[in-house]
Amino acid sequence: MPSESRGQAAGAIYTRLNKSCDQCRNRKVRCIVQSPPIGGPVLCNNCIPETKRNMPLQHITKKAAFKDSAFDSKHDEFSVLKMQDRRAPSSGLAYFSDQKVDQLVQRIGDSRIRDLVNGIDAALQSSILTRTDEVLSRLGSERRCPPVRIPADESRLYICQYFDTLHPVYPFLNRDDFEEKAFSPELEKVLEDDLQYSSLYHAVLALGCQHFGQGSFDPGKGRAWELFRICLSHTADILNFGDSLLGLQALTAMSVFSMSACYLQAEHSILAEATRMALALRYHKSALEGGQAVCRRTFWVLYHLEKQYSFQARRSSGIADYDVGCPVPNVPESTFGEYNWFLSSIRFGRVLSVAYEQLFSVTASTRDTQILLSAISRVRGMLEDWRQSVPVDFRPKEQLNKQCLTDPRTRQIALSTQLYYFHLVIALERMSLQLDEDGGQRQQESRKDLLQAARTIIELTRYIDVEPYTPVFTLAIMPLSALFILFDFIIYNPLHPDVRSNLTLLDIAVGHFSLLDHASGGSLPGSHLSEFSHIARRYVHELPDRTVDGIHEPGSSSGGRQDSSNETPDTTEQGTTETARYLEPGSFNEAIDERSGLQVTLCHAAIKP
Repeated sequence: MPSESRGQAAGAIYTRLNKSCDQCRNRKVRCIVQSPPIGGPVLCNNCIPETKRNMPLQHITKKAAFKDSAFDSKHDEFSVLKMQDRRAPSSGLAYFSDQKVDQLVQRIGDSRIRDLVNGIDAALQSSILTRTDEVLSRLGSERRCPPVRIPADESRLYICQYFDTLHPVYPFLNRDDFEEKAFSPELEKVLEDDLQYSSLYHAVLALGCQHFGQGSFDPGKGRAWELFRICLSHTADILNFGDSLLGLQALTAMSVFSMSACYLQAEHSILAEATRMALALRYHKSALEGGQAVCRRTFWVLYHLEKQYSFQARRSSGIADYDVGCPVPNVPESTFGEYNWFLSSIRFGRVLSVAYEQLFSVTASTRDTQILLSAISRVRGMLEDWRQSVPVDFRPKEQLNKQCLTDPRTRQIALSTQLYYFHLVIALERMSLQLDEDGGQRQQESRKDLLQAARTIIELTRYIDVEPYTPVFTLAIMPLSALFILFDFIIYNPLHPDVRSNLTLLDIAVGHFSLLDHASGGSLPGSHLSEFSHIARRYVHELPDRTVDGIHEPGSSSGGRQDSSNETPDTTEQGTTETARYLEPGSFNEAIDERSGLQVTLCHAAIKP
């Protein structure tokens, strides 16, 4: 018993001697402990940052708990169209939160919109994004595939088509060096001995074949796929033979091909492997020999592709901008008049990288609202600087030179410039609306910028080639994002003076997807999107009856707090005088916001003849 008493006494002494925390004991300073809240952590003054020492401990604990809850409640982003109620993602397709759908159902008085959104989301997940059928699995894993006989005249035609139409957009090859081997009498021996060049050669042929009209929306069909499957059969050879410039160029060409609907589900895998190889070759560093301009070309094309894909796919980039020191080479074939597309696409990739890191990353999701709003302002400034650097003929929000859209050599560059810009505008303004709930002047401008972006994108659909070679981002993602925004605006603004014009544009967007459905033979179903137009028109036409019956007051909330990230309330006065102020369909002149007294340009992308 005495030994037990001595043990208890020693324990008590030990406890008294170790009341100081480890940090204070190591620093040999006095440990002054504040009174913790019930259930809160015990912290001393030295454990609290100096900037927060005078801050109530409850506030510090609350902020820590907020960050923990932010990480614990992360949203499953496998859904294509769905988003969190509290957070706007970088993807323009992720538009409908559960709260948003509930509000639309309550406002419209019809649950068809919920069934429509769920059906589209399920179709995208099951068919396009996860299309791993036996054909793709078999073709992707084949060690060898039967040789494809390509006459010399046909291969020359495809190569010329590639360099005339696609090379100016993605100039990662040296045309003279490539054609020297491609047109060599010893080509068959070169293809047999150098499998990495064989993969690059057939990838170029597949891309040229696509642009020559021999592509398909389905994998396993068409002449272009027959050529591309040879690239797939050499994928293991590219990886096993070690990292090299030829292997990287082959993967880059395959990445460009996989941007189309034919092999969309493999884009990330191929692009990720190309990014890994470029970094392993240290092409992102400045310590390259002077004669290796083609290495720099290849790296910067890959940088452009990877940054754009990562932002749309809601994931962080694999290329750290702080570790890039590769000079940007001069690429004359990518310069059109005063527009240096090669340099401009690289600069925009940098803007996307900053935007994702500061606004859409997991770390950004734990930041305070005011910090995020300040970051949005900074990114807006960067985006505006980039826009101003683009020559007027190609510049977004300016009169677009029609010649740029009718010339096959500049059409894709002109469309990409416009769509890249409005893609980021949509992401920024949606997040701004979700964060800034005060309803001030900035919120009104965000709504108008969002509407302008949607209208402009739909106007540009007439110039989009509904062909297998068109990137899915241009062909479907941006038009679908614009359709969602415009539909939402019409439902919440049925008495807007431009409602007839907006309904017409909604029909144009639906018509674009119906044409895509027809051209793809149903591989890319789009005709069911006409339901959005039917629902919107029915709601607008039945609005007088709803108002008389007292079912819905135009512009009023449909019960509860509205989702400010997507809702775009009518900024005009409601009444009989407003219903007579419709603009004629197709007219994109300026409308006056009488409530705020501001002049609003709803669509700046008028086409200059």
